[in-house]
Amino acid sequence: MKNNVGDLWSIMEFLNSGFLGSQNAFKRSFFIPIQANRDPAAAQRWIKVLEGFDIGERLNRGRTYARKGQVMDIEIEKGAVQATVQGSRSHPYKVAVRFRPLSRAQWRQVAKALGDRPG
Repeated sequence: MKNNVGDLWSIMEFLNSGFLGSQNAFKRSFFIPIQANRDPAAAQRWIKVLEGFDIGERLNRGRTYARKGQVMDIEIEKGAVQATVQGSRSHPYKVAVRFRPLSRAQWRQVAKALGDRPG
């Protein structure tokens, strides 16, 4: 299953209606900036939320790739985020971060963190 940033809102809306705010607000804050405009500031806001969940060193490496424009594609699945990266190798390759899906309490933390961010 391959998802884009907008699918995250749809999945969460199905699971917990209203949890990530309105669809229009989510589109303005994340979907359009990340998917359409590839806005590094919007991606950075999302990274800050993820950092609060202590994902580990791979997030630091991913941040470096993202800052250098080396992330070519990203897939969000239940329990995993995978990306195609043009790192130091001669050809792009897949990387993945796997994790346990968040509990309702953890999702509330995500929603609060997103709500506390301007834009």
